[in-house]
Amino acid sequence: MAVAWQWTYPPKTPAGADPAPVCKNCKCPNVEEEYELPLCWDCRRWASVRPLPRDIKLICALVFIALLYAGYHYPGTLGASIAYQEGQRAEKARNFTRAIAEYETVVATYPQSPLAVARLGLAYYRGGQVQQAIWILGHVWWRGTPKETAMQVNAVFRDIKKRAGVK
Repeated sequence: MAVAWQWTYPPKTPAGADPAPVCKNCKCPNVEEEYELPLCWDCRRWASVRPLPRDIKLICALVFIALLYAGYHYPGTLGASIAYQEGQRAEKARNFTRAIAEYETVVATYPQSPLAVARLGLAYYRGGQVQQAIWILGHVWWRGTPKETAMQVNAVFRDIKKRAGVK
């Protein structure tokens, strides 16, 4: 006597029985039981070795380029910021020749910085090199400098006018 077997997939389960787990991706009944997500061996290997999306590769490349750019410019900016701080310390210690050397290092890195150029001119003036101070501070005169530095530059020009007898 032949028995008619059901060849339908998935097989019907009796009422109240838990269905056997199947792969979430391909619906294969051979699921790896030790993992939380029910996947078969082939689907799990495919999911673990798939390539990175193109957008993620592009973002990583842009971040890498930004890091290269920052790494290229970082030593110069770090040296300039250290030189600026050393110049301020030298000015406080009234060592204007050292302050001039430090501020020249800053101006070599940031030639368009009105604050650095003004500090260099003020160091020249306080160091007794009035001609160079006038030349450098003349370039800062029309640029936007911070208020405190602008007041110091104006005080230098007033003092120079008094010495020269100009009203």
